[in-house]
Amino acid sequence: MKKIIILSISSDIGMGLAEHWMGKGHDVVGTFRTRNERLSALETQGVKTYYCDLLDLESMREAAIYLGQNVPKWDAIILAPGLQEP
Repeated sequence: MKKIIILSISSDIGMGLAEHWMGKGHDVVGTFRTRNERLSALETQGVKTYYCDLLDLESMREAAIYLGQNVPKWDAIILAPGLQEP
């Protein structure tokens, strides 16, 4: 079983990737800025999440500490941030 970290798991791409990796039986941990129903559904399936606003250095620092303590050995990290506006 692999450990996968997805930054911006609440984006459409992040959600799709989380579902893909979970479907393969891997542990998924992700960061989010915006909580939504799909994110809550992933959490009920065992995905661990942590708030992180990539526009806020302190938020990123706290997320890095959380990930370092809770997922010290990971197999893949995926960056999936997106914007709602062009």
